[in-house]
Amino acid sequence: MKQASFSNEEFAKLKEAQANSDDLVKSETIAMNVVKGRFVDDAGQFTKQGKPDLKRAADLMELVNLSV
Repeated sequence: MKQASFSNEEFAKLKEAQANSDDLVKSETIAMNVVKGRFVDDAGQFTKQGKPDLKRAADLMELVNLSV
């Protein structure tokens, strides 16, 4: 891309797009685990077990859609 003379603004947009994509993947991972009844522990792992919560997962994804 540097050889193709991408501007700093274009690189900034690529960085922003990557960050948005990473955030979406994180949100989707959380939602899918909530559907399975797995929740995040203090270490950021999905080791806490609970009741699967389809509504909570749907609400998480709706929030993501609203923020895009």
